[in-house]
Amino acid sequence: MSEHCEPTAPARPFALLTVTTRPESTENVVGLSFHTGPTAHGTSAPEIACHTYEEQAPILTLHQGSTHVSITSAAPQRVEATDVRFAKELVTCALRYYQAIDQAHRTRDKTAHAHR
Repeated sequence: MSEHCEPTAPARPFALLTVTTRPESTENVVGLSFHTGPTAHGTSAPEIACHTYEEQAPILTLHQGSTHVSITSAAPQRVEATDVRFAKELVTCALRYYQAIDQAHRTRDKTAHAHR
C-alpha cells in the first residue's frame, strides 16, 4: 500500500472534467470524475439516484453541483441482455469500490487510534 501525507484540512468534494487530445489519435478522450469528501459552505457532496418507470428502462443519475451524469439503455423501451450485463458489472464494481473504501477508512481509523 502506498503512503500519502494527510492533508491538514479536509478536502472538499468536487467534480473534474478532462478532455485529452493525442496527436496519434483522431478522437478525444473525455473523463469525468467525482471526488467525495466532507461538505463545506458552497459545496455539495455527490448524489446518486435510480429513477424507475413502469414502461421504460430505469435511469441511474449521479450529480454534484452542476455536473450531471445519466446512465440508461440505448433503447429505453426495449432493455436487452447487454443492458443487464452492464448493470450487473456496474453493481459488481460499485460493491468492490465500497469494500475497498470501507477497508481504507477502517485502516486509517485503526492507525489514528494507535497513534493516540
